[in-house]
Amino acid sequence: MAKTKKPDFFQRTSIRYTVFVYFTVSALVMILLIGVSLYGRLAGQLTDAIREENQTVINQVNLSVDSYLRTIMKLSDSLYYGVVKNADLSAEAETVNSEITLLYDNNKDSVSNIALLSKHGELLSAVPAARLRTGTDVTGEDWFQNTLNHPENLHFSMPHVQYIFDNSENQYRWVISLSRAVEITQGTSTNQGVLLIDIAYGSLKQLLDNASMGNQGYLYLVNGSGELIYHPKIQLLDAGLARENLDAAADYRDGNYQEAFLGEKRDVAVKSVGYTGWKIIGVTPEKGFSLNSIKTKLFVVFVAAFFVFLLAMINAYISSRITAPIQELEKSVNALEAGELDTKVYMGGSYEIQHLGRSIGDMARRIQELMEDVEEIGVKEENISIMDGKNDQGEQMNQIRNFITQGYDVMIINLVQASSEPTVTEECNAAGIPVVYINREPEAEREQAWVDEGIKATYVGADARQSGTFQGEEIAELENKGDADGDGVVRYIMVQGDPENVDAQYRTEKSIEALTAAGVEVEELVKMRGDWDQTKGQEITANALSQHGAKIDVVFCNNDAMALGALQAIEAAGRKVNEDIYLVGVDALVEVVEHVMNGKMTGTVFNDYFGQAHTAADKAMDFVNGKDVDNVYMVDYVKVTPENAGEVLELIK
Repeated sequence: MAKTKKPDFFQRTSIRYTVFVYFTVSALVMILLIGVSLYGRLAGQLTDAIREENQTVINQVNLSVDSYLRTIMKLSDSLYYGVVKNADLSAEAETVNSEITLLYDNNKDSVSNIALLSKHGELLSAVPAARLRTGTDVTGEDWFQNTLNHPENLHFSMPHVQYIFDNSENQYRWVISLSRAVEITQGTSTNQGVLLIDIAYGSLKQLLDNASMGNQGYLYLVNGSGELIYHPKIQLLDAGLARENLDAAADYRDGNYQEAFLGEKRDVAVKSVGYTGWKIIGVTPEKGFSLNSIKTKLFVVFVAAFFVFLLAMINAYISSRITAPIQELEKSVNALEAGELDTKVYMGGSYEIQHLGRSIGDMARRIQELMEDVEEIGVKEENISIMDGKNDQGEQMNQIRNFITQGYDVMIINLVQASSEPTVTEECNAAGIPVVYINREPEAEREQAWVDEGIKATYVGADARQSGTFQGEEIAELENKGDADGDGVVRYIMVQGDPENVDAQYRTEKSIEALTAAGVEVEELVKMRGDWDQTKGQEITANALSQHGAKIDVVFCNNDAMALGALQAIEAAGRKVNEDIYLVGVDALVEVVEHVMNGKMTGTVFNDYFGQAHTAADKAMDFVNGKDVDNVYMVDYVKVTPENAGEVLELIK
């Protein structure tokens, strides 16, 4: 009797078994790869997190030290401008000493001594000390000589024992001396002197001692030459029982570094303390990054196990359900074949691939027939495509080439990099597509080449030189022409964007040329790079105001963001724009235009992008319609002053 061959295992369970096996094996392989990748990623993220945390600590300490030193500097300003400068010591010595005592009492937790000395080293007033130690000649002290040799600056000394005063307790304390040159009036004569504030080193040390750099980490403080100001192991260092990498510290700029010192790899974070030249340096040994590696491994194992379990359950469910949808899929196919295109297709298993293929084919055929019907009745769509280059020249070139392939009639392009213009123009010209460039201007030689070679290309923009000229004219058109203190000279600071940027160069140069062209005598006090950043604009202006004070008549900023930062510094210094100082920017940001309306800023300059946009669109249509188009169209900037700020604000809001 013939035996009937039973279906083998694959014939009986082919779909479920095949899907389950392939899915499960693939999932296991993926889990393994993901697990390895996840572990490496988490280990790297752990390191990055510790570095970020350390940098945060460094930044917080920097803010604390900065605030601490600013408090002392403000005390110095109060002593000089509020007490010494306007007093006659020959007649008001007791009053001066009383006011110094009052300020000392309010700050004695952080100040050890306050003293006023003549340029010959004579003690004119001091608190709490009453006299100099017998035989002491302060003119030989480094802080005294530095102050008289560089009277325009505030000077911070290295930590030292202050022994010049006669102390009844016979205790000489560690201090950091802050000194400045001052004008001292005695009767009819005015002479130079030195105002000294001894900062209590212990208060600064306590501030730094409270900072924590995590497990095994620490921070220390050095001056610009790498000399040690603070270190948690300073006594061991002084005794030669410990060492620190001070030579490298002197060369480090702000940022993060990896170094090897005494056979140990370390991660180093550096942050400069503004206007002092000091550097806060955080150190974390490399082994401090790996303390949690066991926990990380356990976490990765747990996650991998969880995903294996989850995927196994999903695969079992899929494999059990994959043979069930034959009838449902058949209904979907029948509906599609009947022309019911809105039918939702049920996604089934491998046995129904042919039916699914037929239904997809039918749908594709019907869609194609519908499109042909649309074309036959003459219906067309006008397409305007807008693409974002994402500040990536390679990405933008791919987009341009796609437009060329699609046969667009004209392109308006804001180049990511002006240097790419020759390539873009060449490819568009070869395809017979005109180009309107905006915002970033190609080189003048290239613009002339368009004319010489009959290339359909033009540039619509604004002349950056005009924006600088308008800044200068806004100041020159003031009643006093920017001479806030009325001494006949307009002294200014210039907060630049990027000195290598042509717009920044033009705005810097042309603003001053406009002033001098109006017959104004000018003097530059400060010119510093602000990188178009509001915070840097604030820092530069604050430092300039601290250094030059009331001498500053005008603050020029290459853009409005830096001007907003400058405004913060001006207000913090107690100055008032349009009364004792003037401030101008460029860009016409909404906030700045509002400040101009309210009298908190002198002016700004509006880049008329509305006019540029209209001009660019007009020229694009002229190209399409075969009209003649010049190679360059410049749209004027607009001065924004209190007289027209309201109109500009309505336009840009």
